[in-house]
Amino acid sequence: MHPEPDTIQRVPLFATLTGEERERVAAWFEVEEHDAASRIVHEGSPGYGFFVLEEGEARIEHDGREVGRLGPGDVFGELALLGDGRRHADVVALTDVRVL
Repeated sequence: MHPEPDTIQRVPLFATLTGEERERVAAWFEVEEHDAASRIVHEGSPGYGFFVLEEGEARIEHDGREVGRLGPGDVFGELALLGDGRRHADVVALTDVRVL
């Protein structure tokens, strides 16, 4: 399922897009839901996409230590796309989350 274009507008990265651009970007995303305590991204695994946290809160862990937190509108996973193709951290849902 693709997100609604209005959902994309609430993400700061995409806030200035036109309606037509939002529709195009929304078609590139799929909606995923993860339960609290589930691992969304695994450190060291191959990465071929990035995520936008639409709802909920998540923790970023590197080498088993918390190094950050994510909330609605935050993006993650882009480093694997721009770097060596591997995930650089785990992302664990602290609450039930919805990601694009």
